[in-house]
Amino acid sequence: FSSKDLDGSWDDSSAVHVTLADGNITVDGSGASADGSVLTITTAGTYVLTGTLTDGQIVVDASAEDKVQIVLNGADVTCSDSAAVYVKQADKVFLTVADNTANTLACGETFSDEATADEVTGAVFSHDDLTVNGSGSLTVNGNYKHGIVSKDDLVLAGVTLTVNSVSDGLRGKDCVKIASGTYTITAGTDGIQANNDSDTTLGFVYIAGGTYTITAGNDGIQAETLLCVTDGDFTVNTGGGSANASTKTDGGPTGGGQNGGPGGSWGGQTNSGTTAQTSGTPAATTAATVQT
Repeated sequence: FSSKDLDGSWDDSSAVHVTLADGNITVDGSGASADGSVLTITTAGTYVLTGTLTDGQIVVDASAEDKVQIVLNGADVTCSDSAAVYVKQADKVFLTVADNTANTLACGETFSDEATADEVTGAVFSHDDLTVNGSGSLTVNGNYKHGIVSKDDLVLAGVTLTVNSVSDGLRGKDCVKIASGTYTITAGTDGIQANNDSDTTLGFVYIAGGTYTITAGNDGIQAETLLCVTDGDFTVNTGGGSANASTKTDGGPTGGGQNGGPGGSWGGQTNSGTTAQTSGTPAATTAATVQT
């Protein structure tokens, strides 16, 4: 984790302040512009968002070298046909949830042709590195497919996050790294997933701490190459719960991928049914406890 990943602060005096309102977004500063209910950020910097869009979008379309921080300071954004927050391009985006605020990001059940052509699949979607941090609370409703998606690295730290998604809850192609926080994830498929299968150094999930309540139709946590947990409290219910569990009762998470393949997972469906983690501590991670 970088120091910026872990530090959910910002300099308010130099930030651009944005007030969200349907058809009337106001921007106090430079680097962002509004067109109806769409805010587009084109320059590196910090942007503090307050207000509501019942059908609008936050777009980041900056240079490939720009780092952008979006501060949700009591923001509620729903986009009916695409991601509520869509990162087209940046070096890295920090989605910071301000302390003592409640925020919501949601998408509709169907996406536009433009969104599907750009392979947008989540209520929060980034083509580049994405960090979600801060000490406030954020609810993400992925009514189309996934909750939060990064096509590169997805990093989370400190936030109180609730994700409800039709498919995966948290999805990072190259990796998912979580330092701390409180996570309640209800997902139709995997709760947390890293899915890069073309590079053996990527496709991993690393969890250094936090509290997790995961209800998933498939795996609670799925890593294509490696799952490493060094600390945390986990309550994971997968594949309909223990009533559908297989006879696997070794008290530990699956050491490799599903059905003996590479990777690692806690809980999930195999060809013979569902493997449910019932108790026990992963090898060499004595601080972590898992239960369903």
